[in-house]
Amino acid sequence: MLNWFRRPSAQAPATSERAMAVRAASNGAVSTDGMSSKDVAEMIRGGGGAGGAVTVEKALRVAVAWRCVNLISGTVATMPLGVMLRDGEDRQPASHHPVHKLLARRPNGWQTPSGFRRQLQAHLLLSGNAYCRIVRGYGGKITDLVPISPGNVTVVQRTDMTLAYQITSPAGRRETVSPQQIWHLRGLSLDGVTGISVLHFAAETFGAALASDVAARRAQENGGMPSVSVEVPETFNEVQVQNVVASVRGFVQEPKAGGVLPTFAGAKVNQISMTAADMEFLARTKLTQEQVCMFFGVPPILVGASDKIGFGNAPEHLSSAWVAYGLNDWLVSWEESINRDLIGDDVEHFGRFNRAALVRGDLKARTDALSKMCQFGGISPNEWRAIEDMPPREGGDIFYPPPNMNAVPDNKGAQTEESAA
Repeated sequence: MLNWFRRPSAQAPATSERAMAVRAASNGAVSTDGMSSKDVAEMIRGGGGAGGAVTVEKALRVAVAWRCVNLISGTVATMPLGVMLRDGEDRQPASHHPVHKLLARRPNGWQTPSGFRRQLQAHLLLSGNAYCRIVRGYGGKITDLVPISPGNVTVVQRTDMTLAYQITSPAGRRETVSPQQIWHLRGLSLDGVTGISVLHFAAETFGAALASDVAARRAQENGGMPSVSVEVPETFNEVQVQNVVASVRGFVQEPKAGGVLPTFAGAKVNQISMTAADMEFLARTKLTQEQVCMFFGVPPILVGASDKIGFGNAPEHLSSAWVAYGLNDWLVSWEESINRDLIGDDVEHFGRFNRAALVRGDLKARTDALSKMCQFGGISPNEWRAIEDMPPREGGDIFYPPPNMNAVPDNKGAQTEESAA
């Protein structure tokens, strides 16, 4: 599943040299460009805490990390994305633009648009970079966008500040291509050339989460924490003690509603409460989950890592804040890279996500917003119906004037002054 983080085995001996070169090129700032999960693990070895070295595979075994990656990638994947045409003050979908067809219909011969974007966003979240090979046909028209494993790409900045992309194929063949042949999405970057991996800077947090999972699993394998204790008189022999323990264990492990706990005269069963160490373990696990959410920029309540709901952190409020201060950062990165790498110097066209689609699941919020836009002349009734995938109706192309204006609507959006009489 995560083969896009692996490099061919023939390139393994160059791992240490690559790590040293990346460190030197970034003036001490660590970048994981061109590095596989094994390379990343070697860089952060010793920084993974009690959980050991943190690899991509291990990080995704942390439930909160898996959910954060899926939440962001899934949201980006399901939002409508296409190319818009700017004509003066007018903005219209450019559905016939070749890049629009790639983004909205068929990016390549085997992926759907949502699957394509989900993969690239996962690359971006986990490695800090996402790459696509731009395939051009007759006349330079872009025909396909082919994702490339981040671990198979090394970015080199020449002395003239131009970039070159060294790509290693699964068969081990290397080639160097120009930026005109690569669509490059970057995350947070310290050098402006490549993004940085969250796995490096979150190594301690992921290591603690993995260590907690290991500790919990081992405790479960050993039967978990005892829930009861049994007191027996000193006069009991070994056989009597074993009989009492066996009867209590059978009742605890296989409880029956309304059953009676069998015991012996003089024996006493006590309930064991949670110790301070146990409560500290649970609190530490909760804190680790929240820290993982912070690294990915996702409110804990959205991924089930928190159950504290109040007026200030209600899901609907947090969702709006997350879209504005978390998700929008990724959307802008996509749009700007589309303009730079796919559309180029054509200033009349630009890539755009339809952010209004984020409220499609909230019927009330969507209806209220569209109703106000229609009421104040922002859209016509037929444009409203088109947004809801409904056919137009006769007379629905009019634009209503704002309620506080003395005007008559027409079918061109103009407003005609009425006589006060």
